[in-house]
Amino acid sequence: MKFFTPIRRFLFTLFIINVCSSCSKITPEPMKNKPADAWEIWEQQQPDGIMFYSGSQSIYEFKADSFRLKIESWTDAITIIRFVDSLGVEHMITDPCFGMSGVRTDYIFGVSAIHNDSITFTGKMCDSLFFTTQSGCDGSIDYIRSYKFIYNNDTTLTLNPDGAVNYQDIVLKRK
Repeated sequence: MKFFTPIRRFLFTLFIINVCSSCSKITPEPMKNKPADAWEIWEQQQPDGIMFYSGSQSIYEFKADSFRLKIESWTDAITIIRFVDSLGVEHMITDPCFGMSGVRTDYIFGVSAIHNDSITFTGKMCDSLFFTTQSGCDGSIDYIRSYKFIYNNDTTLTLNPDGAVNYQDIVLKRK
């Protein structure tokens, strides 16, 4: 009687494949407590002691080479134009981006690419679920931004659009 009958050979092959594929699933030590599909969240930190008439607060989420970005923008300068039409009905026209509240939220989903000390975000404006593409308030759909970056330590990432002026720095803290 042969030891490797066709059924045993098949079962042995399945066993070897299972052992080999399970080895590739071993997670490196730093990632053991983090689910494989987890998004790494970085939130923008505003400078202390500086007053702004307009601004934004960003939350970046990274996973592999994908990113999600939520930008909450605000302004204290809202333009409201009131007029009366030919029928005597009063109308108000407000800023198309900020409306009456002075606040708007944009959502972007895309990919990020790092080259030397630069990071480029290429994505699409979308809904709050990061699912359906929709245009921003200026009518654009595409989102492309490049920054010089400094990875200060494990908890701070500084993005600077052109590496020049400090108040333009976007300082992100890991959450």
